[in-house]
Amino acid sequence: MPGRQGTLEIPGPDPSVSDWPLIGERLYAEWKSFSENTQQYAIDHKEVILDTGGSLLSSLGGFFGSLILFLISFLIAVVFIHNADQGRNSAAAFLKKVAGDQGQDILTISRDTIRSVVKGILLVALIQTILALIGLKLAAIPAAGVFAFLVLVFAIVQIPVFLVLLPPIIISFSTLDTTGAVIFTVYM
Repeated sequence: MPGRQGTLEIPGPDPSVSDWPLIGERLYAEWKSFSENTQQYAIDHKEVILDTGGSLLSSLGGFFGSLILFLISFLIAVVFIHNADQGRNSAAAFLKKVAGDQGQDILTISRDTIRSVVKGILLVALIQTILALIGLKLAAIPAAGVFAFLVLVFAIVQIPVFLVLLPPIIISFSTLDTTGAVIFTVYM
């Protein structure tokens, strides 16, 4: 929030922050120090801020690089789908030259295998999403639908869904009792 004379003022932490499990006391002390004298805090923690900032920028660069690669591969997939018949005919002609009469059989087996793998990936992703949504809803995690959608995307792309479920697990330790949070963690 803008402060007096065009400076930035960071509000102090709520005292209940110190009651958070595991990180509460340290987070409260750091936040309070940061809010009381932001400039001195930045000077005292310059190395950490620069290292973390560099890592964050590097991660963002990697994320945007991955996003660009995803868009390029999506466009390539659209082109392949648009030219699917021509591609199938070219593959059949190539396999006929390479494998003779068995070329068509190889093409059919390859097509069926690829379709089966894609269907399996989609089915497993759908099952993971449904089970994750059930757990997220039962634990009353905020934005359960968003997390479930991210589970679906990560499962389809074959990225570990644990990366999506880590924030809800952390949230569960703040909102549920310890037993409930542990059960939720094991379920996830």
